[in-house]
Amino acid sequence: MPIHHYSRPIQVRSDKRVADAAGFKRDVAAKLPNPQMVGLYVIFHQTTPVYVGCSKEIGKTLTTGHARDYPYKWLETYAGKTLTGYFFSFDEVFAGLPIEWVREAIEGEVVYEIRRISGQWPIGQNEIHFWEAHRGHVAITRCAAAAIEELQQAGALRTPIRDL
Repeated sequence: MPIHHYSRPIQVRSDKRVADAAGFKRDVAAKLPNPQMVGLYVIFHQTTPVYVGCSKEIGKTLTTGHARDYPYKWLETYAGKTLTGYFFSFDEVFAGLPIEWVREAIEGEVVYEIRRISGQWPIGQNEIHFWEAHRGHVAITRCAAAAIEELQQAGALRTPIRDL
């Protein structure tokens, strides 16, 4: 199952906005083929997992999330700091499954694996959705496992989460 992975620094300005939003959106769109299908992002501060999300427009989601109190309130904690974003898209085919269900299911599996490996939930995670096992569940867990493996190989997911 091909996985496309891209990581880059994310500078959070004091007003909780992502610095160079236009460049950020352009980079993510250029590096990830077809993130409209399944786009996953995992945000770290150093080696601390902060937030996991899925979106069809990752660049837009992260650059406008500051305008909402929920679920991006964690941006306040990191104002003026640099985070690292790990971005994924998958070539897996999820024919006949609602894409929102697939996105939430992959996100839920990745969050759960971060919890299993580190002993705590990502510190900015407000909610997680789990869905009943379904005919697409094997492919979903394969995608989540591939993302976790990439995070471990990158050295991002290796230590227990520290409190701020």
